[in-house]
Amino acid sequence: MLRLILLLTTALSICTVQAKKIEIRIGSYHFPPYANHDRPTNLGLTTELIKELNNIQKKFKFVEIRTTAQKRYQDFENSRFDGVFFESKKWGWSHYKDLKFVKKILLDGEVFIARKLSGRNQDYFKTLKDKKLAAFKGYHYKFANFNSDEEFLKSHFNIDLSHSHLENIRKVKENKADMAIVTYTFLKKFLNDHPSLKDDFIISANYDQRYVLQFAIKESKKIDLRDFSILLNKALRSKQMKTELRKYNLN
Repeated sequence: MLRLILLLTTALSICTVQAKKIEIRIGSYHFPPYANHDRPTNLGLTTELIKELNNIQKKFKFVEIRTTAQKRYQDFENSRFDGVFFESKKWGWSHYKDLKFVKKILLDGEVFIARKLSGRNQDYFKTLKDKKLAAFKGYHYKFANFNSDEEFLKSHFNIDLSHSHLENIRKVKENKADMAIVTYTFLKKFLNDHPSLKDDFIISANYDQRYVLQFAIKESKKIDLRDFSILLNKALRSKQMKTELRKYNLN
C-alpha cells in the first residue's frame, strides 16, 4: 500500500512538472495605443496580444511586465523581461546582440501638431527654432538624433516633457506649447473620437520619423525564435486581434 502511494505521488509530481508552463515575460511601457498604462480598461494592443498568445497554446505563459520608456533597457539588462512588443531596433536596442527582432508588423511614426490659426500653414513646421515643443518623456525622436536623455533635450530644445500624449495635445490647445509631437496612430484615433477638435489643429504633412514596429525576444533556451514567430502569426490572425487592430485602423 505504501509503495502504491509513493508511486502515485511520484506520478502526480511528474505530471505537475510536465504541466508547468514556460514563462515568457514581455516588457511593456506606456506607448499608446500599443500600451496604455494610464487606463483601467482598454490597456492597449500589447495586453490584448499577450492574452491571445496565452489563449492559443498551452506550453508557454506570456506575462506582461510593466516598466517605463526610460527604465526599459536597465530592466532588460537585469532580466526583468525576455522580450518587447511593438518596438523599433533604432530606439536604443541595436547593441543588445541577444535581443532578436522578428516579424515586421506595423508602419507608424510621429507627426507635429499646432493650433490652427489664420495664415498658419505647413511652413510653420519647418523649424523648431523659437518654438516651445511638448514631447513624450523617454521617447526617441529623429529631430534629436534619437537621443532621449532629458538633460540633452532640455539643453538643445525649448521642450516640455510629459508621460501623456493627451497632456501634450492639451498644452497646444491651451497655448502652453507651440507644437506637440504625437504618435500618428494615437492622434488619428484621438481625432476620430473627438471630431469637434479636428478644426482646432493643423498636422505636419511630413513625419519627424517613420518606423516599422516589430517584436523582439531574447535568444535563450526558453523559446525558439521560429516557434515565437509562428505563435505571433497565429495570434495576430485571430478574430480577437483583428478586432483590436481595426479599432486603430491597423492591418
